[in-house]
Amino acid sequence: MSETMRTFRKNWRKAALWLAGGVLALAVLAAGLNLTGAPLGLARGVARAIEEQSGWRIDVRGAHFSGLSHLRLTEVTARPPGAGAEIRLPAVDVAVDPWKVLTGRTEGAVHAVRLVRPRLVVEEGTWRLALAALPAGAAAGRGEAGTSRPEQTGGSGRSLRVEVVDGTVEEAAPGGSTVRAWRVDGRAELAGDGWSIAGEELRLRQVGGTVELTLRRSGGRASAYEFEAKGPAEFLLPLVGLDAWQVTGSLVARGELEVSGSAASPALRGARIEAEVRDGTLAWGERSDDQAAFERLVLEAESDGRVWRITSLALQRGAAAVRAGGEMAPGPGGSWEAQLAVSAEGLDLPRDLPVVQRFGLSGRGRFSGTVSGSLDSLVLSGTLSLENGTVWHRPVARGQGSIALSREGFRFDEAVLEQGTARYVLDGEVRWDRTPYHLAIELRAARGSLSELLKAFSLDVDAVGEVDGRLHLDGPAGAVRLEGDAAVRGVRIGGVRYFDRAEGRFSWQDGALALAGVRAELGEGTAALDGVLRADRLDLSVALDRWPVEAGSGPLASLASGVSGWVSYAGRLEGTQDEPRLSGQFLGGQLALGRLPAAAPVGAAVLTPEILELNGVSVTSVGGGRYTLNGTVTGWRTESPRLDLDIRVEEASFSGLLREGGLTWPALLIDGTVDGQLKVYGDAHRPDATFDLALGDDLGVGEPIRLQFGIEGGRLKLSRSALLSLMRAG
Repeated sequence: MSETMRTFRKNWRKAALWLAGGVLALAVLAAGLNLTGAPLGLARGVARAIEEQSGWRIDVRGAHFSGLSHLRLTEVTARPPGAGAEIRLPAVDVAVDPWKVLTGRTEGAVHAVRLVRPRLVVEEGTWRLALAALPAGAAAGRGEAGTSRPEQTGGSGRSLRVEVVDGTVEEAAPGGSTVRAWRVDGRAELAGDGWSIAGEELRLRQVGGTVELTLRRSGGRASAYEFEAKGPAEFLLPLVGLDAWQVTGSLVARGELEVSGSAASPALRGARIEAEVRDGTLAWGERSDDQAAFERLVLEAESDGRVWRITSLALQRGAAAVRAGGEMAPGPGGSWEAQLAVSAEGLDLPRDLPVVQRFGLSGRGRFSGTVSGSLDSLVLSGTLSLENGTVWHRPVARGQGSIALSREGFRFDEAVLEQGTARYVLDGEVRWDRTPYHLAIELRAARGSLSELLKAFSLDVDAVGEVDGRLHLDGPAGAVRLEGDAAVRGVRIGGVRYFDRAEGRFSWQDGALALAGVRAELGEGTAALDGVLRADRLDLSVALDRWPVEAGSGPLASLASGVSGWVSYAGRLEGTQDEPRLSGQFLGGQLALGRLPAAAPVGAAVLTPEILELNGVSVTSVGGGRYTLNGTVTGWRTESPRLDLDIRVEEASFSGLLREGGLTWPALLIDGTVDGQLKVYGDAHRPDATFDLALGDDLGVGEPIRLQFGIEGGRLKLSRSALLSLMRAG
C-alpha cells in the first residue's frame, strides 16, 4: 500500500471519529436539553408570538428535541379568534435555529412547522368560506402583487414555512354528528409582522366523496396560482358564491388565479377559468319546471380582478345548442350583475325549457337576445321564433315575438302567431311570482279560429267560426276575466248555424258571459242582445227583426221541420241554461206551423224548451181571416208539435177554412165570411178542430147562419142542426 493511500485512510478514520463524536455530542446535548424545560419553554414562546400576531389561542402540553434543529410539539390545540372551532394537532414538527436555541432567544428561532395529522372540527359549510383567503400572497395591509414573498414584506422580515401532512377537516351538524370529512395536505409560507400567507400548494379530497381541489403556485410567482377542481357542480359553485341559479352535474375546472392583499382581506387581480359540466341541470327556482337540463356545459372566462369576461359559454342537449358571451361585474349590494349576448338553435320546447309548458308553449324554436341583471334575478330577453308547435296548447304553424323570461314571470310583446289563414298578435305577461299565477294578455285576431280561441281560454264550447277583433285577459289563474270587442262570422255551435255574423262587446268571468251592444245577422234578419248568461241565471234582452225561424238555423235551430218563416220579436231571456224562458211580444212576421199559416203575428208569447204559450196573439191565417190565439204548442222543437189553441176568428173565408182542413168537396159547394170560435188541437201537421161560426153571405143581405161542426182525422163531422143550416145556406 502506498504512503498516500495510508495517509488518506488515516485521515478518513479521524474524520469519521470526529463526525461520530459530533453527532454523539449533539445527541447528548439534545437529550440533555430534553431533560430541561427548554423545549416546552421554546414551544410556548413560539405559541405566544403567534397568539400576539394572529389572535389565535394556542395550547402546547408537551415538546422535545429530536435533534438540535428539530423540535416536536405534542398535544397542541389551536382556536381561531371569536370562533368555536378547534384544531387538534397530535404532533407538530418544528425546524429551529440551534444557535438561537442554545443562546435562549425564541424570536426567530423557528423557521419551519410541519403539522402531522391535524384535525379541525367546524360547523357544516363554514370552513369553505375561508378557501378564498388561502391564496392571499401579499403582506398584511399591502395590496400590490409581487410584494408577497417573505423577503419583501418589510417589518421584522420574519418568515415561517408551514406544511400540513394528512390533515382532516370535519364538518359537523349542530347536534355534533359529522356530516362531511376532508383530507388536507399542503404547504404555505407565513411572512411579515402580519403573518400574510403565501400558499405554495393545497390539496383537498372529500372522504368517501368525489370532490377534489388542488391549488399550487404558478411558475414560482408568489401571487399566481394554478387550480384544478372536480366533483358535483352543486357543491363546488357555492364555494365561489355562484349559488343564485343552481347548476348540477359533474364538473371539471382548471385555470389560473392572481391575487393580492392579506389573508384576512384577499383581492383577485386576475383569473382564467376553463370549466366543463356534464349531464346536469340549470335551475333558478324551486319548482320542477324551473330548470333546464343539458348534456354538456362549457365555460371559458377571464377576469382583470373586477370584471369577468365570459369569452365562451356553450350548452348542448341533443340538437339544441345555446351560446353566450359577455361580462359580469360587481353590482349594488355586493351582488354580481351580468350582461351576456345569447343565441340558441334547435330548441325543442318544452323539453329544453320546461318552464314554458306553464302556458302551453311547444315546438321547434330559435332565440337571439341577452341575459341581464343580478345573478339572483336574471332576465332572458330577446326574439323567439317558433315553428310547428303550440301556444296555450293550441296549434301554431309559425310564431315570432319579443319575450322576457325571469324568475318573476314571462312577458311577450308583438308576438305574431299564424295558423292557416288565422293571424294573432299577443302582448302581455304571465306572472308566476304570485300565487296563483297572474295573467294580463291582450290578443288581436284577424280571421282567427273561434274554436281554437275558446279552447286556449279553457272554454268547453263546441263552436266554430272566424273572429276579428281584440280580446283581453286579466286576473289570477282559475279566475281570469276575458273581455273583448270582436266580430265573428260563419259561427256554428254544436253543428248548428246560429247566425252569419255578429259583433259587439263581451266579457267572461266566473262562468258568466256578459254581452253589451251585440248585433247579430242571419239572412235578412238582425238581432240585438244585451245582458248576462250564467249556468244558474239568464238575464238577456232580445230584439229580433225579420229573424229566420226554420229547422237547423238560428237560436230556435232545433225547431221541427214543419215550423218555418220569420219573425220580429222583443223580450227577455230568463231562467237557467237548463230551463230557459223567453218572454215578450211578437211584432210581426210570417210563420207556418205545419199546414197552418200565421202571418203578421202580434201579441204576447212565452217560450220554454217544452212549450210555446200564446196570450192574445193575433195572426192572419187560413181563409184570409184574422185569428186571435190563446193556448199552447207543446213539443214545438220535435217533429210532431201538438196544438191546443182557442182561436177567435174574424172575417175568414169559410171555403178557405174547409180547404185547410182537407175538405175540398164541401168547399166547392158553400162559401162565405165567418166569424166565431175555433178550437184546434192535436198534431200540427193534421190537427183536429171544432168550429162554432157565424156564416154570412158575401153581400151581407141575409142573416148569418150559425155553423157548428168539427174536423176529425181529416173528415168533416156535422151535427143535425149544422146539416140543416148548410141545406138552408145552399
